[in-house]
Amino acid sequence: MTNYQYDKAASHRGFMIIPFEGGKISGRSLFSYVLLSGYGYQHQWHKTENIAGVYAEDAYEVVKLAKAHLDRHKAIGGSPTHFTLSYTYLNNLIVIHEAAGRFYYDHYTPGNLNNIAAPKLFSSEQECIEWVRLGLLRRTVRQALA
Repeated sequence: MTNYQYDKAASHRGFMIIPFEGGKISGRSLFSYVLLSGYGYQHQWHKTENIAGVYAEDAYEVVKLAKAHLDRHKAIGGSPTHFTLSYTYLNNLIVIHEAAGRFYYDHYTPGNLNNIAAPKLFSSEQECIEWVRLGLLRRTVRQALA
């Protein structure tokens, strides 16, 4: 299972660049990245791992290299604002979206890039965040009791 470092992820050109530890050399971590596209499966680079073929010893550095690659190719993965309301909670990535005054979310677990969000609409960003937060807390408590 890949340990995605959502807390170090960055939004760029309609993509979410998510770093992860891709391996070790001489005991030092090498970081790679994966892309999520705002267009989802309609974009050829959605869920593509390290399209630039670059690695770095620092997660933020590999994100910087990925941004440069996207800029060089003038790649557009969706609306520039698609991933701007992104949060990390209990190692889960939560992306809030707004459409026609209603809010919904995408939810990615720590080791999986499949969106597991419930099909639910909310009247505010805060209501959406609170619903997700409480759901994650309930799940954490259930797992601790099992």
